[in-house]
Amino acid sequence: MGAQFNPAGNFAVHLGLGVGVDTVTDPLDLENRTRGAYGSAYSLGASWDWFFTHRLTGGWSLAPTVMVRYVPGDSLSGLWFCGGIQLGGWSGKPRNQLILPDTEAYQRQP
Repeated sequence: MGAQFNPAGNFAVHLGLGVGVDTVTDPLDLENRTRGAYGSAYSLGASWDWFFTHRLTGGWSLAPTVMVRYVPGDSLSGLWFCGGIQLGGWSGKPRNQLILPDTEAYQRQP
């Protein structure tokens, strides 16, 4: 499950809850035992949308993103950091749902 909140402008906070698995193997262990953790996985992240093709509403955006994921366990806990850039597109609201000045609101569409 995931949720996104936009507390200010184009800034977004991402929360996640799901199932996670982490395993590690010590290369120096002669018996080659694997340790691991499985169960609930939690994530927290943040992103900022930068629209580079902005129309009246909608457009394409790039979003620099950072994320932290955590899988708790008894003998091993996993903590994962990630950063990247997301490409997004939004079609926008239909013209009849926009708040426009009177000079534009009642113009006939071609």
